[in-house]
Amino acid sequence: MNNPYDAPVVQPNSSATSDGRVRCVGDALVVPKGTTLPDTCLYTGLEGKGAYESKKLSWAPPWVYIFILFNIIVLLIIYLIIRKQGDLTYYVDSSIVRRRSSLGWTWGGVMVAMVVTLVAGIIMETGAVIGIGAVALLVALIILLVKLPKLKIAKIDKTDIYLKGVPVEVCDRIIARMYPA
Repeated sequence: MNNPYDAPVVQPNSSATSDGRVRCVGDALVVPKGTTLPDTCLYTGLEGKGAYESKKLSWAPPWVYIFILFNIIVLLIIYLIIRKQGDLTYYVDSSIVRRRSSLGWTWGGVMVAMVVTLVAGIIMETGAVIGIGAVALLVALIILLVKLPKLKIAKIDKTDIYLKGVPVEVCDRIIARMYPA
C-alpha cells in the first residue's frame, strides 16, 4: 500500500540522477567528467574520418561577469575562485577540422595585415591609420571567435558537464554508440 507521507522516490533511470552515464537532459548532452565519447562528431553527428580532441573545459555562473563593472582584476579573481572545470575527450569530424584550419589561416592573415596597418600608423604618426588598424583588428578577432565551431557549456557541476546545442539526433547517436542494447 502506498503511504502518501513517504518521501518522493527518484527513479534510477531518470535524467535527474547522476549515475555516471551520458544522457540527454532537455537540450543538453550531459557527460560525466573525464569521459571519452565515441567517434561521433558533436557538431555534425558524422562518424568516420576525423580526430579526437581532449579539452579541459571551464565554466562559471553568468552572475560572475557583473564584477566587470567593478574592475577586470576583481572579475578575474572571482572567476578563478568560482569556476568549475572538467576534462572531456570528444570526436570532431574532418570537415570541422578543415573548417577550423582554413578559418584560422584566413583570419590569422587578416589579423597580421591589421597589425601591420596599426604599426604603420604608429610609425607614420597618423591617428586615422592607427584607429582603423585597431578597430579592424578587434573586428577580425570578434569574427574569428564567433565563426569557429566550439562547445557551448551550459553548466559544470561536481560530477557532470552539460553541453548545450548538441542536436537531439546526435545525442541519441552518441548514447546508442556508448550503450548498445
